[in-house]
Amino acid sequence: MRKINRLAVCLMCVSILLCACGKETDKEVGAIESGETQTISQDEDVSSTGEEQTEAVSEDDPVVEEEEHVYNNGGNFIKVDDCVYYFKLSEEAVNRSVLYGKFRGGSKETTDSYLMCYDTVTGETKEIATLAIGTPMAYYQGAIYLTQYDESFTGSLVEVNLSTGEITNLGEAYMRYVDPETGRYVAEVYAIDGTSSARVYEGRKPVSELDLQNVECGVDNFFLCGDTLLYCMYHINYWDSDGEMLHQLFAYQLSTGELKCLGDMPAEPDEGLDPLCEVDQMAIKDNEVYLGVGFYAGTGHFLNYPVICKADLTRENSLEIIQEEDIVDAFDYCTDRFLESSLPKIVACDYIPYEVQKDYETDQLYLMVPDGNDSLKRKDVIQIDKMGVDYSGEEFNYVEVAEYVDGKIYVVMDEVVYCAEESVGWRDAYTVNAISYCEIDPATGEMRELEPTMQLPEMPKPIQYYVENPSKDNCNTVDLAGYEAKPATITLEYKEANEIIDEEEWFTEYGLEDMRYTDTGQYDFYAAFDDPSVQPMGYTLYITDKETGEVKYELDLSDFYYPVGVAEHPGLEDGWYPEFQCAYAEDDIVYISMFHRTYAETMPYHAYIMAIDLTDGSLLWKSENLVNNALHFVVLDNVIVCGYGFTDEPDYIYQLDKKSGATLEQIKVKTGPDYLYYKDGKLYVRTYDMNYVFAVEQ
Repeated sequence: MRKINRLAVCLMCVSILLCACGKETDKEVGAIESGETQTISQDEDVSSTGEEQTEAVSEDDPVVEEEEHVYNNGGNFIKVDDCVYYFKLSEEAVNRSVLYGKFRGGSKETTDSYLMCYDTVTGETKEIATLAIGTPMAYYQGAIYLTQYDESFTGSLVEVNLSTGEITNLGEAYMRYVDPETGRYVAEVYAIDGTSSARVYEGRKPVSELDLQNVECGVDNFFLCGDTLLYCMYHINYWDSDGEMLHQLFAYQLSTGELKCLGDMPAEPDEGLDPLCEVDQMAIKDNEVYLGVGFYAGTGHFLNYPVICKADLTRENSLEIIQEEDIVDAFDYCTDRFLESSLPKIVACDYIPYEVQKDYETDQLYLMVPDGNDSLKRKDVIQIDKMGVDYSGEEFNYVEVAEYVDGKIYVVMDEVVYCAEESVGWRDAYTVNAISYCEIDPATGEMRELEPTMQLPEMPKPIQYYVENPSKDNCNTVDLAGYEAKPATITLEYKEANEIIDEEEWFTEYGLEDMRYTDTGQYDFYAAFDDPSVQPMGYTLYITDKETGEVKYELDLSDFYYPVGVAEHPGLEDGWYPEFQCAYAEDDIVYISMFHRTYAETMPYHAYIMAIDLTDGSLLWKSENLVNNALHFVVLDNVIVCGYGFTDEPDYIYQLDKKSGATLEQIKVKTGPDYLYYKDGKLYVRTYDMNYVFAVEQ
């Protein structure tokens, strides 16, 4: 039986804190004047739309005149009067993902989903809008605001009008935190020069701004309450510095622009932990702020060494630790320790005012609720049979989201199947077969589906091959009778010294930016270890469809990762292994480069290219060793052009016969080649300190 607490972390469905960047916190920044906020991060069309909306609201807006009752603002389920708004993932989004381990070609955040409206009175559900969303989402005066991502994962703030479904883009920015009391939210806006700012919005209108210059420092742990914006600042290069690490808590007053440093965050209690603590909770009561923090110890998303501290918002350098525990437990929540603390003013501070959690000892859901004394207590909810996790089989129900909203519990529940072959280390992988959106009455345990359960078709399984490494040297299995190999004619046209650090300029000068990441031919590729806890580790190359991201083939290359015995390969003693570096596929033949950047005397049997037939998984050929340790190679009509070089070793460009892998020609270059690209009859080669342009005739 697997440890069921491994899934406990997944019930924390929304992260309270995301990363931003900042510098020069001593710079005083005043609140934005009302006239300036009309056009910030908005083009003229958006600005005019905002003015029209504001004007209409001021003249006749029954929504503003009548008090709205809003619950769970900032959560996955937001209730406004009688309507509950939530996101339903598209079938494609669910079908392409797994809960743990790798994603099959995409993630839920970048695939179209649907903003839905559930009427709690009539029981009817309808679609409001279609977007590629990222939580959190904030409700404000008849609209929902959130970050929408494009295909390149660039985020923009958008407004969804709940009456019309109209979507308005407010400009590139990323929502970081929502105040559940007011619906105001914090967004991070990036500038062209790399700096950023934190803005507080009321709907589409920014009401205050704080500069966050990110040259040396990063910012995270945003929290907004009333007139106070809290965040943590840290030095992003702390690992390169011998000095004291910067990691401090700041408070910014929106109305005055006053900025205070409240003090240093708790320091790393153990050298084996991440030096930066993570804030699991943050809350403000009167002029005091309380924080619950923990440290990442390489145990997934779990935090260890829970610490509770507080600070006075009116005094600089007032941050102090008031409780800490010497506990390391990979399967325990720091959250529980903070919420169940006897301290009087610790309250939950997720976007979600009251989050439902699962007790894996009793199979009960429970809810942290106010006890009347500004603290929280655990309130058990009656056991709900459908929530039980049955590990006697490989199929079970998994609670992905559970939130308490105005007396009801709303859940997103998945029917999942355990996938042993896709698990990575302690991370168990699960494939979703069906997904349900439900309302639960905690008084009776009655469950009601908001809409019919989404049943998903079975995901096609990739073709799997184990590829055997027949020799530490070159080899081939191709019939070469009557075949004559001919190299291409490669003639030097131009060469010049480069500045070593001007790599990006080289890509731009010759228009190679797109080829840098897309020149992989018929498929895309990535490699992964199958299970680091099992030695020797399995080593798999995943070959995916360029359009859908679906894994088409899985090549077990473990035999190439461990090429020969340690005695013949000294580098293996130091953990240096030839690894997958790049690949190119055409006509269902994949050409793969395997190397590790080191000396030939340490690793003599690496830095080669091999060809594998995807129709049957057979190895067609493997080239000589030490012919390619460049980050890219070129596949032409009849040859493959690659390059090898290293300190105090010969540096050459090689031509390999495409059919047999035999070396046909070598061209001397000054230093070791890093990149080779072919475009419009020209071969562009960048070595360590030289740039070459060759004419190619095939």
